[in-house]
Amino acid sequence: GPYVPRSIAPDADILVVDDNPMNLNVIKGLLKATKVFVTTSASGEDAIEKIRDTHFDVVLMDHMMPGMDGVEAVGKIREFDKELPVYALTANSTAGEEFYKEKGFNGYLSKPIDSETLERTLMRHIPDEMMEKPTEADAQEELTEIPEDMKWIYETEGISVEEGLKNSGGVSSYIFSLNLFLDTIDGNAQVIRDAYDSENIRLYTIKVHALKSSARIIGATELSELAESLENAGNKEDTGFIKDNTGKLISDYEAFKEKLSRLKQPDTDEADKEPMPEEELKDAYGALADSIDQMDYDAAEMILDQCAEYRLPEEDAKKMEELKNMLKILDWDGMESLIGS
Repeated sequence: GPYVPRSIAPDADILVVDDNPMNLNVIKGLLKATKVFVTTSASGEDAIEKIRDTHFDVVLMDHMMPGMDGVEAVGKIREFDKELPVYALTANSTAGEEFYKEKGFNGYLSKPIDSETLERTLMRHIPDEMMEKPTEADAQEELTEIPEDMKWIYETEGISVEEGLKNSGGVSSYIFSLNLFLDTIDGNAQVIRDAYDSENIRLYTIKVHALKSSARIIGATELSELAESLENAGNKEDTGFIKDNTGKLISDYEAFKEKLSRLKQPDTDEADKEPMPEEELKDAYGALADSIDQMDYDAAEMILDQCAEYRLPEEDAKKMEELKNMLKILDWDGMESLIGS
């Protein structure tokens, strides 16, 4: 049935920091019903800049990231803000609560994130005057089962739909995650390959850690477990195990391009769409520029979806498609560069 949050807080601002776009989008989906405004960040360095410039009620930060990781980032934050609630997001919770508190966090949340635990954690820190009692109108209607034209996913080798639904937070989020997983295979596989070839063990370990999480979100359990074993090898600097198994990891990962290819159905209705008026297209670009500048995911997504309802000139259609793909991976810099070209 529809999910009704315990409280809604439309004026609350939450910062979620994670280099994995799938994790960011899952958390955004889990928080949608609470109506909090979610800002995303893909690195510790960027998060610190945002925290210096903007007030946030709560920060959720991935522990393991390239460059400045979550532990180093929270240490920098505590140098200028000791009161801001900051929680670690981690798939390796064996370190325990005390470890994270000693490092400067208020606590941690285990991945895959539990929606009720996430909501309780946020509401513990959001001021009472910001919170409102939800009504029936605030209920989030969700798909309750996989659509008929996607039932083939149940027969897809290497995927447990049940696990994916549990780990992604629901049917709508699961479908989104499957598409994002497919769209990012080539880029992520290349980063892992490059890190391996250059013997950059730290970056390699971080990227197979991210793949472990992404694969788990879609229910690709065996791929996730293989990535986890290589993450552990990276942490131990076991180069022999990495050498013996990286080829299999990349091969198994790239095999999902064929397994999930049916997600990409050609748009046969393009010719039936109305052409977009030139003035409206100009306004859309202006609105997109504003939403990109503010890193407002929901606004940018809405504008791109509205543009997709029209037939666009070939060059603009290509640009909108590129913007849509960049939005999925939260490449704000790339979007800003493309919209200005």
